[in-house]
Amino acid sequence: MNSIYITLAAALFLLPTGSGAAMKALSLDELLQRADRITIGRVIDKISAIESIKVNEKDGEPIYYTTVFTYFTIAVSEELKAASAEHEVVVRVLGGLHPDGRLYTSNSEAARMEIGEDVVLFLRVGRETDLFKAVVYEVVGEKHGKLRIAGEKGSEIVQPGSESSRLSEDFSASPILYATFRQKVQEKIGNR
Repeated sequence: MNSIYITLAAALFLLPTGSGAAMKALSLDELLQRADRITIGRVIDKISAIESIKVNEKDGEPIYYTTVFTYFTIAVSEELKAASAEHEVVVRVLGGLHPDGRLYTSNSEAARMEIGEDVVLFLRVGRETDLFKAVVYEVVGEKHGKLRIAGEKGSEIVQPGSESSRLSEDFSASPILYATFRQKVQEKIGNR
C-alpha cells in the first residue's frame, strides 16, 4: 500500500511544473531567466493526446503515470529571445479533453489557449514525445508564462494569463501596451 502512495507522489513530482500544486507567480525577470525562448505568435491548432510517463520501477519493471496533454501549434510572428528560423512551434500543456471526447483532465495552472488567439509565450524545451518529430516546448510558469495580445494593430495590449501575475511590478501603466512590453523585454535581455 505504501508503495502505491510513493509511486503516486513520484508521478506528481515528475510531471511538468504546476501539475500538483499552485504555481508561484513569476516576475518578468524570473520568466526571462527560465525561458529558452520568448515567442510571439498565433495559436493555429490544438490536439489532445494520452501519454504515459515513466515515474518509477518495481522489480525491474517500469511504472507509468498516464494522463492527457494538449498540444498547441503556434504560428511564429516574432522571437524576442533565441531567434529561430522556425515558422511554427509546438507547445505541450498538461490537461485537456480526452481524445475520445468523454473525459476532461483539469489543470488549474495550465496556460489556456484558444485557436486564433495571439500570444506571447515564455518557453523552455520540454520532454521528448513520440507524437511530434520536432522539439516540443512547455510554458515557463504555466499560466504565468502565457500572455494574450489584444486590441487593434498599433495599439495592442498585453494581458497576463493569470490574475496573480507579477508583471505589474515591472510596468507602471495598466493595461500594458504591447510596444512597451516588447521594449522592456528587449532591454532586459540586452542587459544579460
